[in-house]
Amino acid sequence: MPRAGLITVAAFGGLLLAALLWAVLAPPPEGTRPERGPTISLAQTFLTRYDDQGRPLWELQVDSLRLSREGITEGEGVTLRLFAPEARTEPILLVKAGAVELEDRTGNLVLSGGMEARAAELEFTTEEARWDAEKQVLYSDGPITARSPQGRLSGRGFRYSLKTGRLTIEHQARLILNPTTGRGEGERGRRE
Repeated sequence: MPRAGLITVAAFGGLLLAALLWAVLAPPPEGTRPERGPTISLAQTFLTRYDDQGRPLWELQVDSLRLSREGITEGEGVTLRLFAPEARTEPILLVKAGAVELEDRTGNLVLSGGMEARAAELEFTTEEARWDAEKQVLYSDGPITARSPQGRLSGRGFRYSLKTGRLTIEHQARLILNPTTGRGEGERGRRE
């Protein structure tokens, strides 16, 4: 093939390659861009977040999980185990929720769809809550109901500190104590 023909074929090939790359890499026209980028979907998934020393901070088990390019992970059918800051061998708080949104970079979580939590002798429920990974606090501004052997507590807004194991009701707190039977403080009384 003559030299001029090779140059023409190479130029045409270069233009064709440029057009193909533009078609693949160019941003979509305004108004047609999807709200979120591509996602990866997984079923029956476990995620564990560790501290710098390799100790678990939390473990998340979900029935279904969607990972997006934007760094947001969403899951449904959630079981969350939060570990104590000093000794992370057994979880200190077990949380079940309908859905979770995880901010991948911070480790913060948003739990929704009804939430139940259990720790030692304490159980509490709320509609939604947030986990602040840096402060190690589970919190919400919504209604909460808590139960322990000592009684029932309800109110609006709460903070549960993983460091202290203390649940604080912030507004409209109402406490109903269980009667004791004389067998020891905190034991539930019987109605006869």
